[in-house]
Amino acid sequence: MIRWWKSKTITKLVYCWQRFRVGWWNSRGKNREARMIRRQFYHSIWRDAAKRFDAEMTVLSGDIVEVVREGYRVRFLQNDTPLDDYVTLKVAADKPLTYRLMQDEGIATAPFAVFSLDNIEKGLRFLDETEGDCIVKPAQGWGGVGVTTGIKTHAQLATAAAAASVYGGEIIVQKQVYGDCYRIVFLNGKLLDAVVRRSPSVMADGTRTVSQLVEQLNQRRLEQGSNLSQALLSTDLDMKSTLTQQGLSLASQPSKGT
Repeated sequence: MIRWWKSKTITKLVYCWQRFRVGWWNSRGKNREARMIRRQFYHSIWRDAAKRFDAEMTVLSGDIVEVVREGYRVRFLQNDTPLDDYVTLKVAADKPLTYRLMQDEGIATAPFAVFSLDNIEKGLRFLDETEGDCIVKPAQGWGGVGVTTGIKTHAQLATAAAAASVYGGEIIVQKQVYGDCYRIVFLNGKLLDAVVRRSPSVMADGTRTVSQLVEQLNQRRLEQGSNLSQALLSTDLDMKSTLTQQGLSLASQPSKGT
């Protein structure tokens, strides 16, 4: 068997394909429509918040809004606020640094290794030494972009690494921990809220393929707007990996009720 991931040239070609695919996905008309829905959702959030405090909300440009009350003004970019300064956000986006800071505070984190396409062997060794599945993701950033789960083989890791490298040169491979994802909001050390985020799913009708079912769900998300979701499902590498673990593909036609 040809181990293509040992060829830096082929690995770079896979990277170029993944970069092209991301650009194509982001440019789709439906994604532009979804971004507008998300923008309108945050406009309404800040407009309602301003109204509660007898303040005035103005859209300055696109996603940027300004709230003014009694001569004081504050600006927001969707869910970004002035409460977190630039350096704090940079630290939060640096996953290896965040893990280290958590460990220093006695908070457990899953084992991980940092590598790049140029030293992919380091990532492969970590995969070989880790019991169970792994996850591959960019070392910088947030929002779940470039993340692929269910990594079991060298070929899967190399492909996922090429996808993650679209968002930065450094890549993380980490032991995967299964369970629900929780988003927790703290302010000055006080817990304000917690939200559980479960994996999306579709229900088979016995006639449509998985790809068609996903497209149907995305259309429903557009029609219902932020009442259902603020984003569309992407048929990315992570979705394909998740389907593979279930013995399916985007072209599969599962039986009704699956």
